Amino acid sequence: MNSAQVLAYIPSPSQGVWHLGPIPIRAYALCIVAGILVALWWGSRRWIARGGQPGEVLDVALFAVPFGLIGGRAYHVLTDWRYYFTDLGQTLNPPRSAMDAFKIWDGGLGIWGAVALGAVGAWIGCKVYGIRLPAFGDAIAPAILLAQAIGRFGNYFNQEVYGRATDLPWGLEIFQRVPDNLTGVSTGVRTAIVHPTFLYEALWNVLFVLVLVAVDRYYRVGHGRLFALYVMGYCFGRFFVELVRDDPASEPFGMGIRVNSIVAVVVFGCALAYFLAAPRGRELGLSMYRPKRAAELEAEGKVGYIDPWADDDADDASDVDASEVDATDETDETDAPDSPSGPSISSSGPSISSSGPSISSTGPDDELRVVSATREIDAPAAEIFALIADPAQQPRFDGNENLAEAEDGQRVSAVGDVFQMTNTSGRVRENTIVEFETDRLIAWKPSEVGGPQPGHLWRWELEPLDDRVTLVTHTYDWTGLDPDDAKRNERARATTAESLLASLDRMAALFGADETEEADEFVQVADADDADADEAGADEAGADDAVADAEDEAPNIVRRSEAAETADTDDDDDVAAEEPESEADEEAESEGDDDAESEAEAEEDAEADADADDDADADDAADADEDPDNA
Repeated sequence: MNSAQVLAYIPSPSQGVWHLGPIPIRAYALCIVAGILVALWWGSRRWIARGGQPGEVLDVALFAVPFGLIGGRAYHVLTDWRYYFTDLGQTLNPPRSAMDAFKIWDGGLGIWGAVALGAVGAWIGCKVYGIRLPAFGDAIAPAILLAQAIGRFGNYFNQEVYGRATDLPWGLEIFQRVPDNLTGVSTGVRTAIVHPTFLYEALWNVLFVLVLVAVDRYYRVGHGRLFALYVMGYCFGRFFVELVRDDPASEPFGMGIRVNSIVAVVVFGCALAYFLAAPRGRELGLSMYRPKRAAELEAEGKVGYIDPWADDDADDASDVDASEVDATDETDETDAPDSPSGPSISSSGPSISSSGPSISSTGPDDELRVVSATREIDAPAAEIFALIADPAQQPRFDGNENLAEAEDGQRVSAVGDVFQMTNTSGRVRENTIVEFETDRLIAWKPSEVGGPQPGHLWRWELEPLDDRVTLVTHTYDWTGLDPDDAKRNERARATTAESLLASLDRMAALFGADETEEADEFVQVADADDADADEAGADEAGADDAVADAEDEAPNIVRRSEAAETADTDDDDDVAAEEPESEADEEAESEGDDDAESEAEAEEDAEADADADDDADADDAADADEDPDNA
């Protein structure tokens, strides 16, 4: 040991308590209070940045902080009970007795108990104020860990929870204090040089705070997963710090392992399990609140401001060509039916008939920001609702040709539920349920995964007409989009009432055919009926007669992919060939010449329809590929 090493040692403070008259000012308490204040300040900023309301972190803290202090002290006393309730307490400096278990100002807070019981207090506070606990935990997680780093310096002033003896240059000097170690003043006599475990843990905490902030910024985790990551990070560092600590501690089961090491491993495992099981994405704005509180805030117009770190992939998407948009509008106008009885788009929302499908739009003539379509479907409301509420089924009846696939097991059941959908361009979008009434109403707002909601909304409304028939309305509402967001607004304009009606027609086809057949087969039911293919399929196709009649009068909304399917009738694997066999099928099979003639006529009709709508279909396809937000 040389003089350079001695000069590099970290000296302990000469005292940990100062007196202001009769009032003791304890450094340990000051460090704890400073950590709490920093956590409240930074946690509040993070909460507001996610769309929370000012003052809510403090409101919840009024429950969480007292619970945390009690939990931290209780854990410390329970794990070190021998030093409070047996003669072992007399061997410490200063000695301890049972009454000292209540002297929290003398130090001794177990972080495990503080976090556990503090979480209970936070849960109570969140329940009182209508806040979702996982979202709250994610917002304050880095702030809590920083508060722990600050609080560790209280151990430095108390000359406690230090490590084993060392001759490392950064060793911590421990001095003799009189009358005792906690309240006394240093005599200048050095009694030991030890590992500064308080500093190891504080530095690790600060380092992991930076990790949490980076993960939160670039990976945008939520639903309590960031809080779980904080717990895992702290446990990992604490496990290794415990390996060099030398202060008195319990070693349960005679294993020679400190109790905090065992707890660190168990808690790490629990946090990891939660991290892996919790939903992906992040809650922002009103989704951070329980439904009742969210409705109140929405009614008051208080939705918070958007997360400043939010990434908007809309900027990465291809720019919408203004000429294409103009062409789309022009095509829509030229394709509109001359017959007043057909569906049309206007502010008054005309309909085909009281029993047939209808389409409507609302808003100023030059800015139609709500479009909808309505039709009757021959199926009970409960069955239709079950189909809509299962995201994995939605691509089967998507008339926008925008949805590709969704994982199974995401069925939604309440406001606040979130599901993810992959669209045809390969982008994954997160959808948050904002309206829900079983068998009657469901609506969601799409966004990029973990990002803010731009403001548009998809809604399905079901009105049972009788036990077997349901009036279904499908609506696209983009009044909530930022008027200055030109790209999103242009893409929103490309969603027409005709495309919504196409979704309803596809859904009707699903319920109008045999459940074992695929959705692509059902689209051809009306064509099969027109071709008089068989009598056995007439009952199933009859449910779609109204749709076929309406389409004769309505603007042609057949998509290019459907026209191609109709035209491709040369293979035996064609949809018409997969219809259930019947007496009419056998007769059609035996009359090859008549069959070929019918197929040729169907092919000519499909090609004529496809040519008539070539420009409009191309524009619709381009818009569908370009819109990453429809879900």
